[in-house]
Amino acid sequence: MNFESFETTGVERRKRAMKQSISFSTSLFNTAASDDNTGEDDRLGGDLANWLVTKSNDSEFEFGEPSNASGNWVVPVCSGTETFEVGISIDDAFIGRDEAEWAITVEKKRKWKMFGQQNSQMRKELCDLIQNILRIEPQISEVRWSD
Repeated sequence: MNFESFETTGVERRKRAMKQSISFSTSLFNTAASDDNTGEDDRLGGDLANWLVTKSNDSEFEFGEPSNASGNWVVPVCSGTETFEVGISIDDAFIGRDEAEWAITVEKKRKWKMFGQQNSQMRKELCDLIQNILRIEPQISEVRWSD
């Protein structure tokens, strides 16, 4: 094995270690498209955001109030000195269908984007919490992480 392939393998291993986005399928949440150009489509995912906050009540994480940001929902989360943003979105191809594909991303907020580590033990624990909440819900299927 040459040095270049060893380095590439290490980078790939680190990428796999850091979960980026979890997607899943469900019919639990509103997917109805707006008929009147009022921007109701921008609100898709609000019920999912509130559901996630409610399901997380007994955890070590403090979930804040969900807000709509450019058509996606964002939930601020903190634990100790670390803060995170949990983003929620629907795959546009599923708007109006009974069952939809949803995505949740978890990003660690850093004071300086270029400095500080994106991954941490608390971020991993938050990702695990979200995964477990989704997996125990019988009406949610195909729970999977991606880069």
